[in-house]
Amino acid sequence: MDGFYPVLPFESGMAIVLWIGSAIAIQSVTATTQPHLPAVIIGIMIGIAGWAAGIAKNGLRAAGIGNPERPFSEEVVASFQQNDTYITGAFALEQGLVFSAMILATMVVYIVERQFGKAAIWSLIAAALAWVGLIHSYQWTIGDTVIQLGWGVGAQWTIGYILVAIILFYVQWQHRSHL
Repeated sequence: MDGFYPVLPFESGMAIVLWIGSAIAIQSVTATTQPHLPAVIIGIMIGIAGWAAGIAKNGLRAAGIGNPERPFSEEVVASFQQNDTYITGAFALEQGLVFSAMILATMVVYIVERQFGKAAIWSLIAAALAWVGLIHSYQWTIGDTVIQLGWGVGAQWTIGYILVAIILFYVQWQHRSHL
C-alpha cells in the first residue's frame, strides 16, 4: 500500500494541496498592507521559480534526457539559453528556496520601511548561507540538480549579496545624513 492512495487518489490529493496553496497565497496578498505587497510577491516568485525548475527537469526527463546515456549537464543549460530561457536562475533559486524566499522578502520589507541597515544585515546573512551552499548552489546529477554544500561553493552568490549589503549600508548612511 503506497501512502493514502487506496483511500485518496493522488490526483485528489494534489487538487487539495493546490487549493490550500491558492488559499494561502490569496490570504497573504489580501492580509498584507499595500506597501508590503512587493515582499509577498518576491516570496511567492521564489517558490514559482523552484516549481518552474522542477517542471523543466521533468520535461527533460520525459524527453529522454536525465539518464546514464544522456545525463543532465551544462549542455542542457546551453540548449535552454539558445531558446532564450535562462534556466540557471531557476535552478539556483530552487536550492534552499524557503531560506531564499524568507530572506529576500524580509529584505524587501526593510527596504520598503527605509530600514536599509537591517536589509543589509539580511543580505549578509544570505551571503553566509550562499557561501556554504545552503542557498543557490547546485550540482548536476544524472537526472537532477541538487544542493551543493561546501566551503565557498556559492562564492559568486556571496559576492552579489555582499555588494547588495554595501549598497544598502551606503543608502542607510545617506538616508540618515539627510534626516
